Amino acid sequence: MKLYEFNLLDINNQMETVNQQGIYLDNHITKDEEFNLYAINMFFVEVEYNNHLNKINNIKTFKSGHLLYTYSNIDGLLWSHTDIKYYKKTDAKVYYEIKRKYLSPKWVDADIETQIKELAHNIRSKYNNNLVRQSKYKNQLQLKFTG
Repeated sequence: MKLYEFNLLDINNQMETVNQQGIYLDNHITKDEEFNLYAINMFFVEVEYNNHLNKINNIKTFKSGHLLYTYSNIDGLLWSHTDIKYYKKTDAKVYYEIKRKYLSPKWVDADIETQIKELAHNIRSKYNNNLVRQSKYKNQLQLKFTG
């Protein structure tokens, strides 16, 4: 399913899709709400749940950006070129940590634009490899239970 197709669904079908196809990534909790983050194919779904009313308030979809910053356990796996440039401008400590963690020694002496391109590529690769591993594991479990 693509982002556009998901956004055309009503809230009940969106939640059914999240439950069937979504890969749970992380959550964060405030006094009144709980936010759960899921990945479906190449986009993300944030489900906002009101604890007091026991209901879903909102469902947001996105591919990257500031919404990801609220999820502490993501560890940069979803950052785009724009996100990396943002940290380079606003938070050198975070930028150098990303660089230390994801930039291959081959690209250390390259210009900044090339480094950012390589960082985003390495982050995407790590994220996609994790999705493939999770999908294979899910299929193995299904085979064990059905076979």
